[in-house]
Amino acid sequence: MSIDLFLRCKTKPSVKKLEAVIFPLGWKKKDHIHLKGERSYYWFQSENFMSIRGCWLFVRKPDEEDPKGTKVVFHSYSNAARSHEDLEAQNEVIRALRKEFGGSLYDPQANRASYLHNDIPKLSPGEKACGFVYINFQRNLSRAFEIIDEHEVLRNNVTIPFLIACFESFLKEFFIAYLETHPDVQEKVYEKTSKITYGEVRALLKHEKTLAEVEADNYSFQNLDSANHAYKTYIDIDIYALLNERRRVGKTSRVVREVVQELLELRHEIVHAAHIDQYLDKGRMEIYIGYLRKAGQLFVDKFLVEKDFRIDLEEYV
Repeated sequence: MSIDLFLRCKTKPSVKKLEAVIFPLGWKKKDHIHLKGERSYYWFQSENFMSIRGCWLFVRKPDEEDPKGTKVVFHSYSNAARSHEDLEAQNEVIRALRKEFGGSLYDPQANRASYLHNDIPKLSPGEKACGFVYINFQRNLSRAFEIIDEHEVLRNNVTIPFLIACFESFLKEFFIAYLETHPDVQEKVYEKTSKITYGEVRALLKHEKTLAEVEADNYSFQNLDSANHAYKTYIDIDIYALLNERRRVGKTSRVVREVVQELLELRHEIVHAAHIDQYLDKGRMEIYIGYLRKAGQLFVDKFLVEKDFRIDLEEYV
């Protein structure tokens, strides 16, 4: 759902004066599909993961719904899944424009003359960074779900390595995102006495890799023992204990850890022994994907309970 805020002005500033107000706030001119005479600007702040969707500012001519005498309408707009900061940028730009050029406010959601009420939780950079990883994991599982087929056993088999790659990527990217946004956790890396290669030193000096990425390369996140060692060492989370929960997918009730291990073994047979499971039908694939979703949800629950760390962005924004 979109959220809109309007400022209706009885004076029309020049483009130069308009941009002198909004550019210092971080807005950029954007090409957008609009009517003749309209202008559009976009705000997105990637530093510290402030933005999730960003927000827009449209400058348009008045129409019949605007008060008589209106010369220009400033329309700030954001889409669903916006961050606290995205919504606040909508308020901030309208506030700055009103201070400079005057005008009347209109919040169509509340049908009143006011700024937007911002009740979106203000998530930490770490929560957003890890939340993006979680969203990408869920989207990849959805893509896999779309390609499985009741009668295409070969397609189902070759989808298994992709599923494991999704889970491996989730574990690794989540680990990296958590380390990069927690300086206190990074201190544990500096306390290590192990050696690093000159190639790794060069990558760090050239900013080709972060410290967290270099450290993550020391582990195989396709191997649960290795991934668990990384998480226990730096994040104090036991992946085996986290996954050792019984969950139901459809009519099937199994321990999530056992299903993940089964998938890992099946992936190994397919990749390294050219094994084809002739009974890998759509029903089994749906169960496998369902349990990987359950694994992701167990991460959400564990981090929320033990660390008060919110991962499921869609629940909060």
